[in-house]
Amino acid sequence: MALAAFFGCTVDNKVIDNVFEGAQYGAFLRILETSGDIIDLNDTGSTFSIKLEYQDHENSALLDRVEFFAVFTDNTVGGGADLSKTVPLATVAQGAFTPGSFKLLQTTFSFTYGEALTALGLSQSQVEGEDSLVLAWTLYTTDGRSFDADSANGNIAAIGGYYSSPYKYSTAFKCGLTDTSTLFNGDFKVTYDEWADYAEGDLIPVTPDPGDPLSFRILSTNNPYINNAATSWLTVTIIDGDGNVTVQSNEDFDYGGGFVVPVTGTGKINTCTGDIDVSLDFSSSYAGYGMTLVKA
Repeated sequence: MALAAFFGCTVDNKVIDNVFEGAQYGAFLRILETSGDIIDLNDTGSTFSIKLEYQDHENSALLDRVEFFAVFTDNTVGGGADLSKTVPLATVAQGAFTPGSFKLLQTTFSFTYGEALTALGLSQSQVEGEDSLVLAWTLYTTDGRSFDADSANGNIAAIGGYYSSPYKYSTAFKCGLTDTSTLFNGDFKVTYDEWADYAEGDLIPVTPDPGDPLSFRILSTNNPYINNAATSWLTVTIIDGDGNVTVQSNEDFDYGGGFVVPVTGTGKINTCTGDIDVSLDFSSSYAGYGMTLVKA
């Protein structure tokens, strides 16, 4: 027991030594908070903001500047040129940092989607929901060194928690929806069905809800296990701009043998691509069955 305790203490000390070795010879630029992580592709005014905190082993005296970059990755499937690129967004000088908690220097950097597009030389029509936009930054110190996502000490970049300083942040895209009739109209392919009404690759027809522009129907037409496939469906209703949804069957699903159940659920849709990811409850006794669909 004594040997085990001594060994555990030695390992713990080694981890701490590694962390502070990074702090002594490098510099931290911690992410304190973010806002606007999901950017609306239809709104060039969508704003992403990040608050950062600086620290070095010379009481934060080595800070020179931070250069921010937009890293765009073109993930669109199909022909056409690859639009992926990395471009500078802005430089924040040491004077833009102010003392915060524990007198460590802090700053907040923000940019709009429109500003990112301008810097990237892209139009709104060239960006799709599958693409990605990452904010990256390089920290420069007054002694001539620099730190970024590729060159930072691994103890700083990957340890996690308070000491984490990854030098980049990934945003996500959404598309403001006021009408689902175009995005959710046609066959969708099953990629996962935990309840197992459908096999992977099966097609399910999806149609707009004529009574609500922010709802659509997942029809039961191709469901081989219920007796009322011709008249039943799931109504999926978008409840916020991030694509969170509720699910409600228009009538109980009749599986025969007296098993007739209402189907409800919650989940999320990708407001740009139309991907559907829901968790379905087949009565309170059979809850939380995942189902995912993509446009065929």
